Amino acid sequence: MQALVYERPHRLVYQSVDDLKLEFQDDQYIKVLATGICGSDLHAFMGHDQRRVPPMVLGHEIFGEVLEGRLKGQKVCVNPILSCFNCQYCKEGRENICPNRKMLGMNVSGGFAQYIIAPAKNCIVVDQDLDDKQAALAEPLATACHAVDLVKTTSFKDLQHSKTLVIGAGSIGILCTMMLQFAGCQDITIVDKNEYRLEYLKSFQGLSSTTAVPSKKAFDIVVDAVSTKSTRDLALQVVHTGGVVMNVGLGDNDGRLDVRQITLEEISFLGTYAYRFSDFEQAVHLLQNNFKLEDFSWIKVIDLCQGQNAFEELLSGQCRFAKIMLKPEH
Repeated sequence: MQALVYERPHRLVYQSVDDLKLEFQDDQYIKVLATGICGSDLHAFMGHDQRRVPPMVLGHEIFGEVLEGRLKGQKVCVNPILSCFNCQYCKEGRENICPNRKMLGMNVSGGFAQYIIAPAKNCIVVDQDLDDKQAALAEPLATACHAVDLVKTTSFKDLQHSKTLVIGAGSIGILCTMMLQFAGCQDITIVDKNEYRLEYLKSFQGLSSTTAVPSKKAFDIVVDAVSTKSTRDLALQVVHTGGVVMNVGLGDNDGRLDVRQITLEEISFLGTYAYRFSDFEQAVHLLQNNFKLEDFSWIKVIDLCQGQNAFEELLSGQCRFAKIMLKPEH
């Protein structure tokens, strides 16, 4: 089969690789229809993610059609987290932090290929007519579901009356904004340096978008969907005393947190990793019902063989698309 292989930092090669084999009874052989490029894929591409060791087929935001297995003929959103289901965390429903977990596109061959193999329990069947672009958003939307749920359970102030800032108008920032609004938040500002990405957000009711850094101590909740030293510093500058900062992502690990400020101002600084199975199921349900997207202007789909160009475009800083998806030829 053909796949886009991460060979070394800043180098992806579209080439033939060995065909995958079904090994376990629950395995499903899946034709990939679309796979989104995640920020963690970009970090790996730049050589900043030691968990993704080349040569490797990246990609974990996967939508496809089952060709072999008990779900044959069904279109599925694939949960890429392969948890053990036996440890304490799995039994608590926190499969995302299972110490024995593996992940498609990280240490198991991923979705930047014509075909993948995944367990049936990781495949959620969707409507046959669900748009490929919409379906491939299930994985990042699950991340947003999990992040917003943690904010809701932590904040002393309900979301309906909270003034909220989202840092970053990439796909996670946009999807977190959707989930915040779905949860009742009516006052949201989103900030991003890329003014092209803010255009799509002008259609959102109750949302203001800006390239300007907000004033100090203006927000009850801050969602950092970029997660770099500068955005973490900004989050702590603008969050109210007693507020919540939600850190989504692994942009860099530079700098240090002002623990004295966090303590004296009783700020809840939260980290979140991926999502639980229940979050993934919620995301798929929302995409089939509540979040029927009509405007895909923030999503670009290109051929898998052009993957190198797609990564370079996203890293240019001028890409107007919040999400680029790769689609293999069959």
